[in-house]
Amino acid sequence: MRIAFVIVILAVIAASLVTFRSQEAVTRHEIQCLQAQLIEQRHGQWDLDVSLGVLTAVEAVRERADKMGLTLVPPGTQEGPQDWASVLALESSD
Repeated sequence: MRIAFVIVILAVIAASLVTFRSQEAVTRHEIQCLQAQLIEQRHGQWDLDVSLGVLTAVEAVRERADKMGLTLVPPGTQEGPQDWASVLALESSD
């Protein structure tokens, strides 16, 4: 009777290990897929960063301003508040 009990316990342990290892394989596959998606998203973000850098480059901004007929004003030559502290002070005085 004891030998049957030991055999049953060993069979349960073996079944548990098989189930655990199959679930581990599924989980590893999901992790691999998520890592691949992360890499694709990082590539997309990199492309967007490069595009943004091209669009905000000084020469590109000057070119677009010229096409629109705008003149660029150097900092400090505008009328009105020159920094956020001045803007906030004007808003709080209203």
